[in-house]
Amino acid sequence: MENKPFYQKSNAFFSKKGLQCIAASISMIFIIFIGVLPGFFYYPLLLLTVPLIICPGFLGLHLIVNALEWKHPLPGPLALVGVPAYYGSKYRGCYRVIFGTLKSLLGFLGGLFLTAFIYAPIALNVDPEFSSLMEQFTKISLTGDVAAVQTILNSQSMIRYVVTVLSVATFVHLVIFCWHLSIHTQNVIFRLYMARSGDGGSLNSIFLGSFRVFGREMKRNLRGVSWICFGLITLGYAAGIAVGYFIKQSVTMFMPLSGVIGALSFLSFFIPYFDRYSNLVGYYYSFRLREYSINQAEQEFESFRAMRGLSDEETKMFQDAVKKAKEELETIRQTFDPWDYPADRA
Repeated sequence: MENKPFYQKSNAFFSKKGLQCIAASISMIFIIFIGVLPGFFYYPLLLLTVPLIICPGFLGLHLIVNALEWKHPLPGPLALVGVPAYYGSKYRGCYRVIFGTLKSLLGFLGGLFLTAFIYAPIALNVDPEFSSLMEQFTKISLTGDVAAVQTILNSQSMIRYVVTVLSVATFVHLVIFCWHLSIHTQNVIFRLYMARSGDGGSLNSIFLGSFRVFGREMKRNLRGVSWICFGLITLGYAAGIAVGYFIKQSVTMFMPLSGVIGALSFLSFFIPYFDRYSNLVGYYYSFRLREYSINQAEQEFESFRAMRGLSDEETKMFQDAVKKAKEELETIRQTFDPWDYPADRA
């Protein structure tokens, strides 16, 4: 399946609603700054502030784009839209941030050790001061002179090495986490289309099950626009680091954080376009999602009945509900056009 129609429809939407999308993106930058700010005091706090503050902002931005598509009144300021939705029952767990954080944290550790291993011999050959410091560090560490070791660690050459390694590892962490969020944006769209209620775990189970069926195809549809996101993250990260260096006029440990702010800020201006594009992809697969949901419900019911046993009346109620759902699905099948996005007719 070609992705050209998705781009065409996304371009048409952005040409009409671009200014409103940009205004929402600017609000998102303030949320990003608030979410990253605690990291300047204690770096690991980002593991809490990104899921608790920044992810609700991205969800709010998606819901605002959805309201613009359907020509609904805007639901309110970005922060007031995202937070209650993110922690409400309908979207709870939609981004699976714990899994995404653990996965990206593994990427961070891998990037940290790999960069340190590769960059160390380069720094030893290119930077004479670093080479001399490493020799001194090896000798002094054996004597247990803590003050001398601390002096070496605070030297500009050593800080430059540590910041380089940390910057690369943080970039890897950021890219993996953003890729995880981009895929699970389809989980948000799935919950928009599905009338079925349930806890976050059961909804995630349905989404992940359907994703195993046609997720590879969906990833191909998202790959092109995801590469644009990757390019913006890269440019924004480099720009953020450059700004951090310009402010301090030296290499500091805060530069990776300024890179994160820059990357997410650049990305924020593209997120409305990405959300529109993702909505089109989500609608394209919405019929198959509904079909999978009904089949999954039947399997869950049979498993439950085998374990617990149900009365004839309860069994008939469920069978009638499934029959009605299948009839509705068949009605939708007869008129469903995956390219005819209903919001464009609103």
